[in-house]
Amino acid sequence: MDRRSFIQTSATAFGATLLGSNKSPASTTPGTQSASTLGTLPSQPNIVLFISDQQRPTMHFPEGWEEENLPTMTRLKNNGLNFNRAYCATAMCSPSRSALFTGLYPAQNGVEQTLSFFTCDGSTDPSGTPCCELSQAEVELSPNIPTLATVLRTAGYRCFFKGKWHLTKPDPATEDSLLPYGFEDWDPPDAGGDTAPENAARGPNQNDARYVSDALDFINTYNDPAPFLLVVSLVNPHDVLGYPSNFEAFDYSVDYLSGDIPPPVNSEENLANEQINYQVTVNGVSLPATLLPSSKPSAHISFKYSSIGLGPLNTEEKQYNYINFYANLIKLVDSQFGEILSAMDARGFTDNSLVLRLADHGEHGIAHGGLRQKSFTMYEEALRVPLIISNPQLYQGAFETDSLFSLIDMVPTLATLAGVPNLSQFKFRGTDMSPVIQNPEATPPQTELLFTYDDIRCGQCLTQVIPPPNRLRALFTDRYKYCRYFDGDGVEPEQYEMYDLQADPFEMENLADPDHPRYELYSAERTVMSDKLALAEQIKLAPLPTETPMVVINDNSGSLTLSWEAEASVNYQVQASEDLETWEDVGELLSTPTADTLTVNVTWLFDTYRTNDTMFFRLRMP
Repeated sequence: MDRRSFIQTSATAFGATLLGSNKSPASTTPGTQSASTLGTLPSQPNIVLFISDQQRPTMHFPEGWEEENLPTMTRLKNNGLNFNRAYCATAMCSPSRSALFTGLYPAQNGVEQTLSFFTCDGSTDPSGTPCCELSQAEVELSPNIPTLATVLRTAGYRCFFKGKWHLTKPDPATEDSLLPYGFEDWDPPDAGGDTAPENAARGPNQNDARYVSDALDFINTYNDPAPFLLVVSLVNPHDVLGYPSNFEAFDYSVDYLSGDIPPPVNSEENLANEQINYQVTVNGVSLPATLLPSSKPSAHISFKYSSIGLGPLNTEEKQYNYINFYANLIKLVDSQFGEILSAMDARGFTDNSLVLRLADHGEHGIAHGGLRQKSFTMYEEALRVPLIISNPQLYQGAFETDSLFSLIDMVPTLATLAGVPNLSQFKFRGTDMSPVIQNPEATPPQTELLFTYDDIRCGQCLTQVIPPPNRLRALFTDRYKYCRYFDGDGVEPEQYEMYDLQADPFEMENLADPDHPRYELYSAERTVMSDKLALAEQIKLAPLPTETPMVVINDNSGSLTLSWEAEASVNYQVQASEDLETWEDVGELLSTPTADTLTVNVTWLFDTYRTNDTMFFRLRMP
């Protein structure tokens, strides 16, 4: 059977299943379970996050592939809850991780761009702007914003981070660099932030192996009675971006290209927006001379061409290699997480730990006409992530749910499960999904998700990687996905995209295209989705309240200062509390004659007023 015949046959076979090959073939009806018993989650369990980078759920792979090749993921599912509809809240790496660890969108936490690390070596973007100036203008995560770790500390947890961080640029990077964000014992250097071999999962530094070793050391030596949060954040399967250009430099053998997984059934989709009859050569690669019209937003074809810099996939062999390299990296990550899980078994941690298996975002995997990476689209391949919540005491068998979950929901959800007091003080924009975790048949707390995308530089030495409209606001429901693409400068007109996942699980028919034969048929649904998106943007992306968020510090947090943007001639009073209920004014009133940043060192307040190991500080305006 030739490749085109395979694609046509596969499209017919898979098309009847919602979201195609996203679920295990043995899965039961979402929200139910087969021969499984729901138990009770231990009080204040240890919480372990296994995070991979750029991993979508198992989709477009042969039936049974996951069960045969991913024993750790299969084990977690067998005593866990699998979310079939989990998504990142934004992309790429830094923005998605900022939402994951703060429960806020980049609109509130400020991390809209993937952090880059250009040095002032004379290199510039095409307009002449030094690359290092673009890097210096990027917003890092502020230590004044509560994170998963600082929030869990208020419930008595100790919090540890092993692996890729990519939310700040500490210089020098030390094991204490993440203390302002609540995490102890980091293991720099950071990795996975660009295509440099030394920052790869493997490469000369063998970063993922180093991170796994550090996580094993932690598991094997932790003896504190306090519950712990352990984040193990690996770089892979992010190294797929190294094929073909950096494959050897990333230290992989040709064995990692082995396998017979074919390209996705939607890999030959056309993305061109108009009839094109010319020959183009990019980086020495001849592009097709004729591309037929497409109904997709212009960002898609622009991004496809921009990705050629990673190395062309201009032969069927290279396309197969790319897909199977990705699959083999997923197998590698699964085995590495399995090592840590086995160490937890040996220490007796497993029964009293909530283990979460997730990723920061997905990977196109040459779906939709050959797209790679995860930018400038709202496709399932790029935005859906694996999410398994596992604990053998709570889940005595395999459970699953179609409840919508966004990574921005993680902090409020885990904070509830950890027993964090006075949660209302934190202005999360995510939803507490703990009712579904404790009972998969519970009514879902939310029926729609908001996705945003503003990372127009993608960590490159460019003011924008592709032309506008190149920013996205999208809404997902159980059946529909709707997106508007817009120009941040307001010059280019908006473009729109909508899919009916029941009728079109591979997202090939844009129902927002006026030329689509069913455009009028979906008019009412389009209006509803457009209105819902506008309302979600208004509510979810609104600025945080003007009061400064409470900053949690303690004697080993490494952050004993408060900084905030002060208004001119306004008095501010520092308050302290030991229980989050009773607050006491401490120190003198603070003010500035002009609008400026105020910083107060509260070390002496901490030492003077505390009677316990932890105190809480906040600001008020008398």
